[in-house]
Amino acid sequence: MIILVSEFAILSKTEIILELRNCNHVSCLLNHHVVTTLILSARLTVKMGKRAKKRKSSGNGSDGAPTPTKEAQSTRVWRSLQYLQQWKEDRASWKFKKARQVVLLANMYNPYAINAEDFEVLLEYLGNLQGHSLHVTLTEARSWFEDEEKPLMEEWTTSALREYAKHNDEPISDEDKGKLLSLLRQVVQCRAQQILFQLSA
Repeated sequence: MIILVSEFAILSKTEIILELRNCNHVSCLLNHHVVTTLILSARLTVKMGKRAKKRKSSGNGSDGAPTPTKEAQSTRVWRSLQYLQQWKEDRASWKFKKARQVVLLANMYNPYAINAEDFEVLLEYLGNLQGHSLHVTLTEARSWFEDEEKPLMEEWTTSALREYAKHNDEPISDEDKGKLLSLLRQVVQCRAQQILFQLSA
């Protein structure tokens, strides 16, 4: 049985219990970042919350637990961007979908997931946030804008390095890597500033 530990990171209100035997550690690429994978001979028990049980009983997936592969993550972002474009262009047939909003909010600082053009539309969309989503978004934007030492998300840095490798034959030097990550941090802080401006207007 192969269990990717990072697959369970997104499960909310789900408890994962593993009984491990004969562990081996392997590094692999998953969801745009390198993760350590455990290859296990294991018995896996998943204790599900009410929502996960409801998903299971409605027939979504074999065990009710999502498995976020690289393709699935990019599909979720793509569908969320389609949702955002529909909000912008055709509000009469647009319908609020919490799951799409969650994906947008989770990826709004990542320039490799949401490009500059889509980010401008997202800024308009954020003007309609209410309640807890508004509070969390403001808190996160303040944190990214004010804390210059806050570590960048590993997915973002991996995406940046992958883009660099696509356009350069030689491996990246430590100096260039530092410049690239500094530029990425500036983009994130600029987006945070724009979000703060939009939400405080």
